[in-house]
Amino acid sequence: MRTVSANYLKTYFDACLHLGVDKDALLEFIPGREPALNNRSSRFPVESVLSVLKTSENISGNKAVGVEAGKSFRPGTFENVGQALMVSQSLRHGSAIINRYQPLFQQIGRSYIVVMDDLAWNYWDTYLEDPEQARHVTEATLISHAQFGRWLTWQHEMPIEFVHFRHPKPHYHEIYDEIFKCPVYFDQPRDAVVFKASLVDIPFPQANQDQLEKICVKLDELMASLEAPKSYSEKTERCIYALLKSGAPDLSQTAEHIGVSPRSLRRHLADEGTSYRSVLEGTRRKLCEQYLLEQRIPLSEITERLGYSEQSAFNRAFKNWFGSTPKAYAKAMKVFDTAFDQMAP
Repeated sequence: MRTVSANYLKTYFDACLHLGVDKDALLEFIPGREPALNNRSSRFPVESVLSVLKTSENISGNKAVGVEAGKSFRPGTFENVGQALMVSQSLRHGSAIINRYQPLFQQIGRSYIVVMDDLAWNYWDTYLEDPEQARHVTEATLISHAQFGRWLTWQHEMPIEFVHFRHPKPHYHEIYDEIFKCPVYFDQPRDAVVFKASLVDIPFPQANQDQLEKICVKLDELMASLEAPKSYSEKTERCIYALLKSGAPDLSQTAEHIGVSPRSLRRHLADEGTSYRSVLEGTRRKLCEQYLLEQRIPLSEITERLGYSEQSAFNRAFKNWFGSTPKAYAKAMKVFDTAFDQMAP
């Protein structure tokens, strides 16, 4: 079964809510509903994305749902892959990273750059043969190609030569002109954003090879485990995600939800070279990274969501994880995100 990540689906979900679509109408298409959607480790069938978008179009009457979603894409939409993209070396290099790890956030299609003569074609190939069925996701993807390309090169006016869409020309096509600022052609054999080949190897000012290598180690591990059988460590992590909202769950609570005895769970985790405490803290760290990327959640609320009864305990854990205080980290991320918003179309 083809799947997408929780963050990827949530980006579309939130964009549809912004259009005024009823939340419950959309949750009908999301297995596990809101708790699962807010669980960073959750995976959802591709059909959930397509149904959320189609239902939003029907309810709102806005056929440009995919356009609105694409404009809201941020590095966090792509989770750890977005972090790798942020410190990659160039458009060519970033495209290779996206192509390599794309299944981690979505398995609808693949993006890649092909240079032919003096043009670079940033293709989007999806398994959805019907262009109309793929329209919303294709719009969002190609808009993100343009948006991230301009931001990563620090060229807000980075020229795009032209854009190709497989689907027919929609009545709202003027929106494309505002976003891409170039000719847009429809009923084409493939979907692509096309720009000058000279742009693909321009060095990114924010490139960081050391940081990228560390991120890619983690991404390789995630790729290896994507379709692997679920271990007790993973089962424990998923359970902790669901229980943290009510406070930090203990071993007995988690074991009960998994369906084993506390002694059995402790033994299984030990056999896998870990412990309940290690899984709990690792889960808290992952959730903390997610909340910080969202930047809309106060630190006091993050403390509560992670199940810490005291702010001081969270502060100690945070410094151990990231090497700085929560406030210093959040301030640095806010400056970075503000720069992104200024550069994005």
